[in-house]
Amino acid sequence: MPGLSSWASRPRWRIAGSASAAQTAPLNPRVALKLGAIGAVSDAGIFIAQEKGYFNDEGLDVELVSFRAAPRSSRRSRPARCR
Repeated sequence: MPGLSSWASRPRWRIAGSASAAQTAPLNPRVALKLGAIGAVSDAGIFIAQEKGYFNDEGLDVELVSFRAAPRSSRRSRPARCR
């Protein structure tokens, strides 16, 4: 087919974080914030960013706060009985 090879060889995705992307300066003054995490797999990105210093590099002083996924109830809830 004519033109197929030129179409197939074109890049289909543009990478936002390419080397030619403009660099931004960290926030000044720094911003302090608290991030809540339950310690689930879905929080992995937060922990990785903290460990690698990404928040710090952007001028963010992040405090990770652990909490439970659901509050404990003093009363046990029971399903309603069917009659």
